[in-house]
Amino acid sequence: MRKQQEKESFFINPQTGLVFMFALAALGIASWWPIYHNFVSELAIDRWSKIIEAYASEDFRVEDIRLLYPHLTNLLLLLFYPTTGLIKFAAPYLISCIFGAGLLALWNFHLREKNYTLRDRIILMALVAIHPYFLWGVTDGLLGGLSLLMFYLLYLSSVRLIKEADARSFIMLGVVFGVYFFVDERTLFIFVAFLPLLPLIAPRNMLKASPSSVYLIIAMPLVLSVVSWVVYLSFVLDEGAWHYMSSPGESFRGAWHQVAEIEWLRDYGGSFFSSLLASIVVGLISYPVVLWLVWRARRHIKLLRDIEALLVHLSTATALATATFFLAHPADMLYLTAAGVMAAIVLLPREIRWYRGGLFLMLLISAIGGWVSLSWKPTVEMQRWTKAMSGEVLPSYFPEDVALGHWLDKNRMPTMVDEHAAFRALVTRGDSDGLMLSFTQDFKKMLQKDVPTADQVVVRDPQYIHGDRTSYGSEVFTQRLPDGVTQRYHDMYSHGMDGYHLVYDQGHWRVYRRNEASPLDGSDSFTLTQAESLRIK
Repeated sequence: MRKQQEKESFFINPQTGLVFMFALAALGIASWWPIYHNFVSELAIDRWSKIIEAYASEDFRVEDIRLLYPHLTNLLLLLFYPTTGLIKFAAPYLISCIFGAGLLALWNFHLREKNYTLRDRIILMALVAIHPYFLWGVTDGLLGGLSLLMFYLLYLSSVRLIKEADARSFIMLGVVFGVYFFVDERTLFIFVAFLPLLPLIAPRNMLKASPSSVYLIIAMPLVLSVVSWVVYLSFVLDEGAWHYMSSPGESFRGAWHQVAEIEWLRDYGGSFFSSLLASIVVGLISYPVVLWLVWRARRHIKLLRDIEALLVHLSTATALATATFFLAHPADMLYLTAAGVMAAIVLLPREIRWYRGGLFLMLLISAIGGWVSLSWKPTVEMQRWTKAMSGEVLPSYFPEDVALGHWLDKNRMPTMVDEHAAFRALVTRGDSDGLMLSFTQDFKKMLQKDVPTADQVVVRDPQYIHGDRTSYGSEVFTQRLPDGVTQRYHDMYSHGMDGYHLVYDQGHWRVYRRNEASPLDGSDSFTLTQAESLRIK
């Protein structure tokens, strides 16, 4: 009964709602700030484009999202597909901010139960939220806020296992891992790194009686989640699950296809022990407050074991992900330390006045250390994010792709376009209505013809460097396949095609329209005179 009342008080308490709203507003501003300075997460655009592409199928069903991993994040994005304008573009950032604000509201509720004053709670939340790792996780557009919330629950579940040592504690921890798999592609690394730490967390008597049962109970939900999804992929895909999961650009590959462009992987990729040592150093520089928490927990043996596990858990997961060439930077894993620190503060006895000042100071030092470590071997994405957060205006985000997307939005007709090459334009357009994408039957039928019959055909300059090396950055961004239309009709970009005339030419994109076709709304970006005056090589 008491637990039920506590659960209800969290949702009914007016203060929870106020904290959530203020946190959502603050995180929303933090997300808007880099976007205002032209920062756009390439991976967020890639993930959002897959949702738009999925809708292009005539027999689309919601359950088809199971083909896209991670599933829960894609299902949440799917809710925003019917929206328009800025809300639709900002959907990945908005969802991440909602869960980040929910995490802060839940943490405020737990701190209040520990009798922290309102002033202390505000200071603690502010110090946690200004840490660059927390901001990077919440504002990068990859729904890091949801992953932070899940890791917070994971850490609380592990402490419950230490304190309660009952069957429900094991089941709860296993369920959290099982759900986590559908939230974050890094879950398998987090889980494998957690296994050797179980002796620190699980009750000694249970480990002595039946160590295999301890591992089995905790691992079963995650194993069932993974196996069921792999079986599903093997059933619906002719190529098989492994071929799908190992395809370039899939979440399971991580940064593997960008090894040559990422300094962290060039130096530490494929090596477990050197990357483990480096990640521990980065973790301590980013969160020296963990050492403070270990020192404060020295008289609480059970909590000390869990906090010590926190100290090495994420560093081990970082090393595993680096050894398999998955992780582009330690911050992409270590940002979850923020949730672990939040849980540890809740679980320790409330600090007295002098110790609270020390905690505040260590959190502030951690924030400073976070900016220092984030500047060490950063990815191009991190460099641009850091510059945008500092107020520097970045070059426009692939302006030629964005311009094509706006043009396609104004000139809506049946259009043949390869989404692998034009996924940024697809996101700018906002939907896939009327588009013949590469996986549709209409697109495949067109490729069998010497001359396509689509009303409009989008072709990319065959000389355009594959990998999208542009002035926007030196890093090879999300690797998508070459433009299938250009490969099939390789002379169309330069010489056109019988029965078609040029209606759009900007940058490395051209659009040809069938002579008999006209836009559904009568709009066009070129007059006839302008189109005729264009010189085609």
